[in-house]
Amino acid sequence: MDDAASILSSIKRYQALRLHEDVDFASCVLALQQWRLEAMLTALGPECEGGPKGDLLEFYLSEVLLGVHLHELNKKTNIVKVIEKLFTGTDMLTVGLEFNALTFEISEKLVEQLYGVAERGEIDVKLYVEACHRAAVLDDMEYQLALFEKFSVYLDEAIRDPIVNTGLKVSKIPARMLGFKRLHKLLSHGFKLAKKAGDPRLVLESAITLERQAIANIRRGANVIYSPVETGSN
Repeated sequence: MDDAASILSSIKRYQALRLHEDVDFASCVLALQQWRLEAMLTALGPECEGGPKGDLLEFYLSEVLLGVHLHELNKKTNIVKVIEKLFTGTDMLTVGLEFNALTFEISEKLVEQLYGVAERGEIDVKLYVEACHRAAVLDDMEYQLALFEKFSVYLDEAIRDPIVNTGLKVSKIPARMLGFKRLHKLLSHGFKLAKKAGDPRLVLESAITLERQAIANIRRGANVIYSPVETGSN
């Protein structure tokens, strides 16, 4: 599958999500995302507390890793051509859009198992682990993590590529005019933080390690998902 076909496939998957049509269901997805975010931030602790590396890690945890709501991808025509024209560096974008679609698909499968609990804000580790097994999402989670690892590699390459950086700068106004202001703003801010942090692969490895540990814990039915990751262990 070429880049254009892959981008279109990911966009269609994102557009097909139930959360776009069901407000109550969407609020449950948000509750699940917030629960996971708080658990990850607690586990990573000092690594997210200030400084260029901490800022980058917190940004990707809170804004990317659990899914990005890209409402501008809905109900547009010629969307692939517009995206390819506006955003240089399609490897990163292609992987990022697939990761995003899969992330929300996993969340929706889990919320189907946790619907009432998520709605009341009563999610806990035991219920979450059981939901992961009932929804059969662990293999998807493994692939999701592999995509995020790829994304971190492409991000590192992109921030060092003058063509990508120039393209991001000159596309600011066209992106706003064509309805992609949020996506452009997200990419621009992520680029700025990644440049300040140095090698984003090393920074994001903490999140990747944490998620890999979580998947292993869930597979064995442990009573803990996230354990603290030692600062500087990577």
